[in-house]
Amino acid sequence: MFPILLILMVIAFFYAIARAKRRAAAWQELCRRYNFQFEGSWFSFFSTPIRISPYWEFFQLFSRGHSHKVLYRGRGQYHGYSVEIFDYQYTTGSGKSRQTHYYTPLMIHPRYQLGKIIIRPEGFLDKLAAVLGFDDIDLDSREFNKKFYVKSPDKKYAYDLLHPRAMEHLLKHSGVTVETGGRSYLFYYDGRMSLHEVPVFLDIGIDFAELLPGFLKNQKV
Repeated sequence: MFPILLILMVIAFFYAIARAKRRAAAWQELCRRYNFQFEGSWFSFFSTPIRISPYWEFFQLFSRGHSHKVLYRGRGQYHGYSVEIFDYQYTTGSGKSRQTHYYTPLMIHPRYQLGKIIIRPEGFLDKLAAVLGFDDIDLDSREFNKKFYVKSPDKKYAYDLLHPRAMEHLLKHSGVTVETGGRSYLFYYDGRMSLHEVPVFLDIGIDFAELLPGFLKNQKV
């Protein structure tokens, strides 16, 4: 029994290495394509850890769990915006209940301040909370209200940001979560993204940023 277990562990080890090498190579190719700066290494045990950006303090995603880690990151300019996209993971629980969660978020850094908001797909617990009186912000679109949960300390900012064209844009891309805060937009889907999907993902983020009303760019928040 022990030799079989050992063989399986060796196979799993080399499979993990091969998968990490493929992911790193795909990231390098993506960064070459967009002229982004690449950070990361398939052999992360000996590589320099990628630093957490100071912008991250504004976002709910990065407050979850523990053992936060960035494995690969591409940074550069895209359509006039400073952007970064990366493989990110964090852990919840411990022992047998330990679970690692994976994401490939996109951050866009404009030159203006943004208010704080989270816009995410509405789940069962959100609907239950609404029944109990813990409602989110309702916008002027019944379809949008059914599909998205919106929370912000500033309702006016939510109404201004999520005008009809902005809501229509997000409805076309169901499953995406958007957060804003400081000088950054954050976009992500649940789970790690195939890098073949990144070109479309970049455009989803940029197109949403371009929909920000001009007066919000000059507003003090």
